[in-house]
Amino acid sequence: MLLFYVATDNASIYVKESSDYGASFSAPVLVVSAASPVKWLASGVNSSSVVALFYALSTGTVYVVKRASGVWGSPTAWTNTVAQVTGLACVYWYDWNLAVSGTDSSGNYKG
Repeated sequence: MLLFYVATDNASIYVKESSDYGASFSAPVLVVSAASPVKWLASGVNSSSVVALFYALSTGTVYVVKRASGVWGSPTAWTNTVAQVTGLACVYWYDWNLAVSGTDSSGNYKG
């Protein structure tokens, strides 16, 4: 089990791991420090045990950072933006599938 959370500085994302279904957790590990406040998190794991963490900033930009063989890589920005992200969801099914909901610059909700 992986537990991701944003620290009180609203920019540092940590992960804790559990191998006993959440009865106990490892010490926190810093995944990434974002440039602006983090608003949403979503993650998934593929069949090769690669973990992908998607996170949305207050700027409307979505990033992904992946962990392979226990090592976190560098974040990569989504090539699209929205005025505001209002939710993220992720599942791995042959590839990373991410659902993003948000608003456009006129405040219209999109999904």
